[in-house]
Amino acid sequence: MADKPLVMITGAGSGIGKATALAFAEAGYRLLLLGRRIGNLRALGLANALCISADVRDRDAMAAGTARSSMFPRSPAASPIPVTMSIAARSSSFTRSARVPAQHGAL
Repeated sequence: MADKPLVMITGAGSGIGKATALAFAEAGYRLLLLGRRIGNLRALGLANALCISADVRDRDAMAAGTARSSMFPRSPAASPIPVTMSIAARSSSFTRSARVPAQHGAL
C-alpha cells in the first residue's frame, strides 16, 4: 500500500464523494478525507483514512487539514498530496437558467 499515492477527497461524507472514497479505499489507497460533517467521514470506517472536519470555503481550515497529510509516510521526492479529488460542492437555490451570466462563475 505504501507504493500507492495519498489521495485527498473533499466532500467524502456523502454522495459522489463517499462513493469515491469507498472505491479508492477498496483499491488500497491511503486517504485524507475532508468534509464539513466529521461524523459522516468517520462512519465510513476506513482503516487507511484520516478524517478531518473542514469546509472547502474556509481557506485556513483547508490549509490546516492538508498540512496533516504529513502523518502519512511517503518518499522525500513525493508530492505532499499527489492525487486530489475536489468533490465538495455547494448548491444554489437558483436554477442555472434563472441566473444572470455574471453569476455562473460564482458557483
